[in-house]
Amino acid sequence: MTVEYLVPPDRAEAFLQIVHEYERVRRRDGAAQWGIYRDTETNDRYVEEFLVASWAERLRQHARQTQADRDLEDRLATLGQEALVCAT
Repeated sequence: MTVEYLVPPDRAEAFLQIVHEYERVRRRDGAAQWGIYRDTETNDRYVEEFLVASWAERLRQHARQTQADRDLEDRLATLGQEALVCAT
């Protein structure tokens, strides 16, 4: 899975702190690998990638989401705009 975020430079530090907290949620819910990368050509673009076993597992992740998970997502949304989500 790939998630792209557009994050203003003045919010990047806070965004990275929260997205690393969200890594624990991704791994808890079955992500075997996880990474966050900044696009060196577009400074406000960050790409989160994580690997799950199957699309069915990804759907189960949504079903297991807790209120605390939603709160973290809300915090991410205040710092950057989720631009694109795609399965790879």
